[in-house]
Amino acid sequence: MRADWLFFDLDGTLADSLPGLQASIVEALQSGGRTLRVESLRPYIGPGIRTILKNLEADLTGAELDAMERCFRASYDTDGVRNTRMFEGVKPALQRLKASGADLFIVTNKPKLATANLIAQHAMTGSFREVLSRDSQHPPYASKGQMLKQLVARHRVEPDRAIMVGDTAEDWHAAQEAGLPFAFAEYGYGELGGEVDCLRFACFAELPGLCGHAPEG
Repeated sequence: MRADWLFFDLDGTLADSLPGLQASIVEALQSGGRTLRVESLRPYIGPGIRTILKNLEADLTGAELDAMERCFRASYDTDGVRNTRMFEGVKPALQRLKASGADLFIVTNKPKLATANLIAQHAMTGSFREVLSRDSQHPPYASKGQMLKQLVARHRVEPDRAIMVGDTAEDWHAAQEAGLPFAFAEYGYGELGGEVDCLRFACFAELPGLCGHAPEG
């Protein structure tokens, strides 16, 4: 199969955002008199910040979540984004895919301001035909699946020549909802059981060849 439309999750797939996210989450928790009580945030990364905070502290009230989210945004949209890097091999692989004629998209739970700042910071603004975040519309998209289905319809994507690339079960479910094949980033933050029928790759440089494009070299 050659994929001419590729849809990417951001955190854990293209970007290693854990260091910046962790620092800003710690700051947000401390603003409400809480502390980070887990050894690693890695299993928690993927959903929106309110879900992450609620998963960390189940008894948070709505007002506490509002205040912590404001603190998180003030921290992450500046310092947190600056502490985010792209995974090894991402930029050259995306360049090879574009040179091979593929259209590239991002579908992410990360808010659009932080997403735009991150992409610009790494000089990748021109790499993607369209980028959708949950808050790219009002009211926000209900799910990644909804975002993905909209992109597929808007760009007249042929599902048998497209693929969703991500690192979590949520990304796989979005692909299922949109009727697209799925490629799982094994180095990312999430887990996907071996019984799930999908493509899998251990480093980003493998992806072009996996999707029918010229491999590195």
